[in-house]
Amino acid sequence: MLLMLSSSGRSTRARWRERLLAYHERKILESPQLDELLEKLAKGSILLDEALHIIGGEQQ
Repeated sequence: MLLMLSSSGRSTRARWRERLLAYHERKILESPQLDELLEKLAKGSILLDEALHIIGGEQQ
């Protein structure tokens, strides 16, 4: 749907925002450490920023 918008500044930003969010969502969901990090988050033994840093630091 967003890809069908004409190329104005707002629509371009909206497309890139959606692409960025989709990329990060995919990276989180495909992380081999996701279950472990969710468990640690649930126990309060790790902060959200720490979990995101761990996922972001994974090499593909």
